[in-house]
Amino acid sequence: MKRLLFFILVLLSADAFAVVISDVRVWNSPEHTRFVFDASSPVNYDLIPLSNPERIAIDIKKGQFIGVLPPTSKLGPNVKKIRFGVHKNKVRFVVDLRRKVEIKDFKLSPNEIYGHRLVIDIANPKAKQKKKKVRRKPKEFVVVIDAGHGGEDPGAIGHRKTYEKRLVLEVAKRLRKSLNAQPGIRAELTRKGDYYIPLRRRTQMAVDMNANLFISIHADSFTRKSAAGISVFALSQRGATSEHARLIANKENLSDLLGGVNLRNKEDVLVEVLADLSLSQQIERSIDLGSMVRTHLSKVGKLHGNGVEQAGFVVLKTPQIPSILVEIGFISNPKEEKRLNTRSYQKKLVENITRGVVQYAKKYPWDQDRWRTAKSNASKN
Repeated sequence: MKRLLFFILVLLSADAFAVVISDVRVWNSPEHTRFVFDASSPVNYDLIPLSNPERIAIDIKKGQFIGVLPPTSKLGPNVKKIRFGVHKNKVRFVVDLRRKVEIKDFKLSPNEIYGHRLVIDIANPKAKQKKKKVRRKPKEFVVVIDAGHGGEDPGAIGHRKTYEKRLVLEVAKRLRKSLNAQPGIRAELTRKGDYYIPLRRRTQMAVDMNANLFISIHADSFTRKSAAGISVFALSQRGATSEHARLIANKENLSDLLGGVNLRNKEDVLVEVLADLSLSQQIERSIDLGSMVRTHLSKVGKLHGNGVEQAGFVVLKTPQIPSILVEIGFISNPKEEKRLNTRSYQKKLVENITRGVVQYAKKYPWDQDRWRTAKSNASKN
């Protein structure tokens, strides 16, 4: 009798609440504060901007909230607090704002990690003021380092619960410090914290920072625990050079689906189209850079694959900027995962990537590196 009553209550609940919101996550980036609502099914909602005081209401029809709201300390610079209430079979979330800001909202379909999601982006007005093109000093060699994944996209997860997004950010920060210690070199990061940046936006950031080189840092993963080694990749416009390269490119290119990118954003598509026009100009230099970095990394540990492999990595579509992707090891391999988490091993990785960059810079002195500018100007005429 008790079991029958339980099933009746479940059926009644399912009918009353078509959507169950199980969690609300928040991610802060320089550009916005992102709220992610995890839902049991597609969300039917209304977004209502309200003034005096500034706030937004998100009404989820036939909704039920069973999670915990994020703490006030994590809500970013433009949000005072978030609260919710229930009226009949509708749940309302209210986000109290410190000022009037731009709001973007969109829904995401399920993927291998998440179910249905509703995303609310609250723009940071100060971010637009900072989006000035960085001027490169005379004879300054700029390297943009991209820590893969971030925020909603954890990347691979090791047996010891090592999150790729955290590991590669730590290595990227160490690499930035190492490169900045080299005379004439300035290194910058695409992301400095735990938030997601769309793949095409990362490449555009390198362009905006007048980069000479772009290096994306990742950690590999495979179903077989014995898979091990460091890999270096460059872009290919003619298909992958190996099955491993193809699989890695497919995995990395799916990041936008996990990270939460609005596929309706025409601006991102335009960036990719413009990038395609000049990719062939940088691939040869990318392979040369990758070979130098790979040779130095061979002193650190085992290498995976044969030479610099190539595939269609979206994040390497940096127009006229030589770009490589370095998989620093397999966190799916317990031994490598443990080694990757040690400072001493990270130091060796960083030192040898730095040596590869310095070798490249000596081969192609940046004060004579006019091929990019010349071809860029030619393309405009």
